[in-house]
Amino acid sequence: MNQKKNIDIACCLNSDFLVGFSAMVRSILDNLEPFFKLNLFIVHDNDVSDNDKSKIIESFINDDVALIWIKPNRNSLKGLFEIAHLKIQTYYRILLPRLLPDDINKVLYLDSDLVVTDNIADLWKLDLNGRKVAMSQDCNSGVMIMDLSAWRKDDTDSKILQFLRDYPEKCPLADNSAIIKIISTDERICFDNRWNIDPANIRDDITKFKGIIHFVGGVKPWHYAYPDNIYRKYFYQHLKKLRGKDGNLNTRVY
Repeated sequence: MNQKKNIDIACCLNSDFLVGFSAMVRSILDNLEPFFKLNLFIVHDNDVSDNDKSKIIESFINDDVALIWIKPNRNSLKGLFEIAHLKIQTYYRILLPRLLPDDINKVLYLDSDLVVTDNIADLWKLDLNGRKVAMSQDCNSGVMIMDLSAWRKDDTDSKILQFLRDYPEKCPLADNSAIIKIISTDERICFDNRWNIDPANIRDDITKFKGIIHFVGGVKPWHYAYPDNIYRKYFYQHLKKLRGKDGNLNTRVY
C-alpha cells in the first residue's frame, strides 16, 4: 500500500474562532483526496483552554489528521497594533518560519473563518518555483502557501514585523499590507481567486462552488449579528458534521 502524502497546514487560533476553525477543518477533511493526510499546526494563545483542545481532538478523532499545538512567545509581537477585527494573534502567521520545525519547508496557511469546498491537495501541489509565497490575485493573506526555507534564508518574518513597527500608517490592512511591501512581485506567485473568495463575490449557487469561501470582515457566520442568509446556513451545514468520540454533536464548547 502506498504511504499517504503529507499536507502541512498552519492556522492561528483564539477562543473567538473555535467554531470557525472547527468547521474549516471539517470541510477540508470532507473534500480531501484519500491519498493525503494532514499535519495541522495550530498556533494559539492562553485563551484556548485544555477543554477547548479536548473538544477539537474529539471532533477529529477518527480522521487522518495530526494536530500539533504551538503556543508562541508574544514578546516577538511587541509594538504591533490591532485594527478592527484583526487581533494581535493575526501576526502569528508571520512567525511561522520560526515557530514550525526546521524540517517543514513549505506550509499552507489558512485563516480560521473559511470553508473549503474542493480538494485542498490541488492547491497544495502548486509549485512556487522558488518564490516566497503564493496568494490570491488580490493578495489577501488569509490563504497563503509559504516557502519557509526562503523566508528563513532572507529573515523575511523579521523584516515584515519591523516594517509594521516603523510604518503603521502604511499598513491599513496590518500584516497583509506589510507582506506585499516586503515581498516583491517577483517573489510572489498568484493562484486562482477561487481559492480565497468572499461569498459576496460568488455569482452562482454557493452550494456548487468549488474552492475556498472566506468569510472576511468582523462579523462571522457564527455571530448573532451575522445575517440569517444562505452563507450562514451553508457554514452551519459544515459545522453540524462535527462529532465527538461519543458520537454526539460537538458544539457545546462553541
